[in-house]
Amino acid sequence: MDRADTPRNGADGIVRVKLPGVGPRRGGVMGAGRGRRRDRAVIVLGGALILGMAVALMAPSGMAQGNSALQDVQGANSGANNLEAAVQGAIARSLTPTLNLFYGLMAASVALPVVAIAWLTLGQRVGQKGSGRSRLDRGAIAQEVRRELRQEFQSALQQELQQVKTDLDRQNQALLERVYQDLDRLRDQLEQAPNVPMAAAIAPPQPPEAIAGADAELWYVRGNNLCELQRYDDALIAFEKALEARPDFYAAWANRAYVLDRMGRYREAIAAIDRALRLKPDYGGLWYNRGTILGKLQRHADAIAAFNRALRLKPNFVEAWNNRGTSLGKLQRYDEAIAAFDRALQLDPDFAGPHYGKACCYAAQQKGELAIEHLHRAVQLDPATYRDLARSEPDFDALRHSDLFTWLLSDEG
Repeated sequence: MDRADTPRNGADGIVRVKLPGVGPRRGGVMGAGRGRRRDRAVIVLGGALILGMAVALMAPSGMAQGNSALQDVQGANSGANNLEAAVQGAIARSLTPTLNLFYGLMAASVALPVVAIAWLTLGQRVGQKGSGRSRLDRGAIAQEVRRELRQEFQSALQQELQQVKTDLDRQNQALLERVYQDLDRLRDQLEQAPNVPMAAAIAPPQPPEAIAGADAELWYVRGNNLCELQRYDDALIAFEKALEARPDFYAAWANRAYVLDRMGRYREAIAAIDRALRLKPDYGGLWYNRGTILGKLQRHADAIAAFNRALRLKPNFVEAWNNRGTSLGKLQRYDEAIAAFDRALQLDPDFAGPHYGKACCYAAQQKGELAIEHLHRAVQLDPATYRDLARSEPDFDALRHSDLFTWLLSDEG
């Protein structure tokens, strides 16, 4: 991993997540909480101020009335005649503070519910606004958390992949070093060995024909490997070398014919396959190859004869039945061709070739529905091959105006 991809927010690789909407900000959830507490405090202080003013107004009046009552009682002591009136006045004046206190409490009992209702209403409204903002902030927080976790996962995955690649490179390097060490050790051992010819050291002397046969086998294997790589020019040289060492090597003749066929040199291929058949006439595969090459030369009657020989040697040779049907169709022997294709489908129902061959025969016989049916099946089994063939097949010229035929040749068919 590049240094730019490593975590930057902590020495131990733990990333501090920075979440939006958290912390003091104007108009946010925390700001709304402070505003709510401030409004409630104003309401409480206002109520306390009202009550304090009521008590302050009542207290001086009560004290004044009490002092007046005390003076009346003292005056009453100086005259017995006025004692009864003084007592009555004192009682009336002493009740006045109690009445004032009662009236103040009644006013407070009315004011306090009003203050409480206002307090709760304002708090609910602020809470609703704050909860709405809180929901919005929680959504933003969740989104940011998902983004941060996704980035962290991708970073960790890249680190793990890079570590795996590093480990593999290290193991490969160690393996190469061991191989080089073994090669160096073998080279040292060979240099220290006595100077003896390799053939003599491994085995007793062989007759010339045995050495030639071994060389032919080596060239033959080399030619097959080059065919797998589609290096046909080099493969042809290898098979010729094998035949120089062993002229009766029928497999080298057969594969030489295969290479010439791949190179489009059909007449030379027929000559090579005939040499192989002289050496191995009971090999059905050679007759099949001969018939296939003859079909490419448009020699369909000879091709049918070759396929018949192959089928006598190997009756369940499905490819020979299919190619025999193709040559019969080229000779406009459609019923025989359809019978050959049916035999091939009995042996292999999922073989696309016979379906395509039957479609060509039915199209040539103006049986459009059957032709479309079997062409559809062939395209289903092998779309890449038989779509391309059908686009240039002359037998389908009468079907090209059909929407279904056009659909079959499209990528949707």
